[in-house]
Amino acid sequence: MLFAKCGAMSKLIKKDINVVIIGAGYMAEEYIRVIKSFKNLKTYGIYSRTNSKAKNLSKKYKIKKIFNSIKELRKDKKIDILIISVSAENNNKICKSFLDTKFLILLEKPIGLNIKEATKLINLVKKYKSRAFVALNRRFYDSTLDLKNRIKKNKGNRIIEVFDSQNKDKFKKLKKNKKVINSLMYANSVHLIDYMDVFCRGKLKQIITIKSHKNNPSIVTSKLKFSSGDIAFYHATWNRQSRWKVKVLINKAEYVLQPLETLKCFNTENNKLIFSKTYKSKLKDGLVNMINHLKKEFERKKNDLIKIDKHASTINIINKIYEK
Repeated sequence: MLFAKCGAMSKLIKKDINVVIIGAGYMAEEYIRVIKSFKNLKTYGIYSRTNSKAKNLSKKYKIKKIFNSIKELRKDKKIDILIISVSAENNNKICKSFLDTKFLILLEKPIGLNIKEATKLINLVKKYKSRAFVALNRRFYDSTLDLKNRIKKNKGNRIIEVFDSQNKDKFKKLKKNKKVINSLMYANSVHLIDYMDVFCRGKLKQIITIKSHKNNPSIVTSKLKFSSGDIAFYHATWNRQSRWKVKVLINKAEYVLQPLETLKCFNTENNKLIFSKTYKSKLKDGLVNMINHLKKEFERKKNDLIKIDKHASTINIINKIYEK
């Protein structure tokens, strides 16, 4: 009898975690590839408004189930995790369709294209007590995690500099939705602004936008002060060519993420390079680590995923900088 019970427990532990992907674009495929690398995660099904794309991915990755509607998806009791990876203008709407379910939800950014959309979603997450998280894969880059680990025991005040760059023309050429193009601070800058939440300690006490052009801004510079004594500077250039960069200055060391997958450290006294490392991955950077934390959340284990309602701090910073 004891042997039988142990056998049943073993089967329970080895049960695949069923993941459904909503979307059939570039990011959706990247998620499928990453899920395939986990032994006990399985892409159980896929749903897309463009059924032909869903069929192509289903055939390519041997996904057995193709859902034909959100209604059908909601009724399936075999689903454990739902990953929503659709076009930026549809994220918010699709996510709302599942907040009252028991699914564990991972929503690609943005959670809204303005403060009003994002706040409504956040309030619904609170209302339904949804297990809904936002996918911020840059904070799960190996380079970001290494930097967090290197500075976590250092008690000195931190100065964080974030260098953002957005080019509307680039997104117009890609034929992105006009609403998305006009809200790139929520749709794309969120990756950079989220780094303030990653590295700045304490509560945000003050934010001053030093220079901002409200109509088609070319330069935006803001200073943020935190209760811990940490200070962050946000610099954004619009409609110009520039590379994303994050700098963390603490005591006599300056850490630089540029590109974000590369971490360098300089001695501020003589500006000499202390170390430099590029973190390479066969799969999309950050997704493997993030999905691992998603798996931990499913198993009710400690993890570093950001719940959608906790993401409100970053959304509020975007709103205060851009007044949008």
